[in-house]
Amino acid sequence: MSATMVPTVTPTATFSPTQEECELGTPAGTGILQILMGIIVMTLMLGMGACTRVEDYVNIMKSPKAPLIGFVSQFGIMPCLAYGLAKLLNVSDATAS
Repeated sequence: MSATMVPTVTPTATFSPTQEECELGTPAGTGILQILMGIIVMTLMLGMGACTRVEDYVNIMKSPKAPLIGFVSQFGIMPCLAYGLAKLLNVSDATAS
């Protein structure tokens, strides 16, 4: 039996962040990523807005139960649940924000 040679890869350049970058972290959504995310969100919102009809709003006014449940859940129950879980798991302020 002959032994097979496995090539090894050696990096030609390494990234070593400065002490300031390590302490502050890199903000998410900088540069081109931020621009792309903005374009994607605008496109999705425009598409959703273009698909709604007057009948959709009339149906919501006739039966507002489902949108109200969604609103209360998103802006009432979910933040309280997140706060409670953060306190229960002793999450630090820096990690939670």
